[in-house]
This record gives sequence, C-alpha cells and structure tokens, in this order.
Amino acid sequence: MSKLLDFWGDMTGVVLDYALPTPPSSAWAMCYGQALVAGVPETAALRKKLIDAGFPHGKNGNNDPLVPDGRGRVFAGWDSMGGTAAGRLTTAGGGVNGAALGAVGGAQAHTLTAAQMPQHNHAVTDPGHSHSVYDPTHTHSVYDPGHTHSITTTDTADTTTGSPGNAQGTANRIFNANVTASATGVSIYGAATGVSIYASGTGISTQNNGSGAAHPITQPTGVMNKIIKL
Repeated sequence: MSKLLDFWGDMTGVVLDYALPTPPSSAWAMCYGQALVAGVPETAALRKKLIDAGFPHGKNGNNDPLVPDGRGRVFAGWDSMGGTAAGRLTTAGGGVNGAALGAVGGAQAHTLTAAQMPQHNHAVTDPGHSHSVYDPTHTHSVYDPGHTHSITTTDTADTTTGSPGNAQGTANRIFNANVTASATGVSIYGAATGVSIYASGTGISTQNNGSGAAHPITQPTGVMNKIIKL
C-alpha cells in the first residue's frame, strides 16, 4: 500500500478515500479542515499551492490556508470544471454553490416548508347541526276612540192630487234622508314577535395529517477517512 501511495510522487493536493484510521505516511494528512502553518517542511508544498489558488478551502486569522474538511461529507465534482457550469449542483437547487471550488453545504435532514409540500387533501368530519327557536308568543293592541254617523233629512213640500171640483184629494209628504259615514278611528298596533333563533356550532372539524418532523435525506453512505497528499 505504501508503494501505491508513493506512486503519487509530487501530486500534492490529491485526496483519497482511506480505510485505515491513520495516514499511511508523513507524506499524507487527514482532511479535517486544519490549518497548514508556516515553518513545517512536510506541509510547505501543499500550503503554497493552497495560497496560490486563493485559499479555496478557507483560511484562519493568520492567513494560514485550510485543507478540505471531509468530516461527515461527500465530495462532488466542481460544477464549473472545464470552464462551463453544468448547473447540476446549485445554491437554488441543492443549497451548495457547485460553481465555487471548496464550497460546502447541505444537511442530513430537512423539514419541508408549506411551499414544498405536495398537493393533498384533508378529511372533513361534519356531524350535522340544528338551530333552536324561542317564541314567547305576542299580542297586538287595538285603539278605538269611538265614532258616529250623521243623518241629513230633506222635507219636501206637500203635493195634492185630484180632479178639479173633487173635494177629496191625496196629500203626499216626501222625506229624503242621507246617512253620512264617519271614519272609525280604530288602530291596531304592531307588536314584536319575540321570536329568537339561537346560533349553533356546526361541529365541522378538519383533520390534520403529518407531524412536521424533519426527514432524512442522507444517501446510502459508507464512512472512510479522507487523506490529502502533502
């Protein structure tokens, strides 16, 4: 195994999966985001390359470059490899800027937002309901001030009928009577019925679905060390 690793020669910066718990030799280091400080001969070559590349994996407060942090992560190919972005790994789609070398992101679990939920239905329970009616009964009042009717009579002159020379005749007296109507003055007053309809709860309830807990999004994964060539 050591001969295979030595084959890499001066391939400084190469990262490999490694099944054992410690690096195979001093020419390799674990990838856990540590800083490469100045004055260490074994790390000088990698330190210089990381600085020249613009600190793609970050730096500390002393401008010491950091090696990639592979703890609990899988690595994806640089989306802009070759100069043209493939758009397969983006901030909008996966939360990781795949076009930036050294970018990190993602999570092992995710809680869906309302906008991310698929369309679905909820069951509705409606037991039915009724409304009660209260009617205390009611009456109407009547106002009658009383009223009269007036009568007008006309007395006409007497008329006599008979033949001349006849001492006996027929006398007629004519009376004309007119009855004048008068308003009754009766009023019937309205009264509130007192009827009340009481509200009643419908009893309808909408059933919830789901718990809102985060769900795992980790792909089938095997755990190994990540080592980098110094």
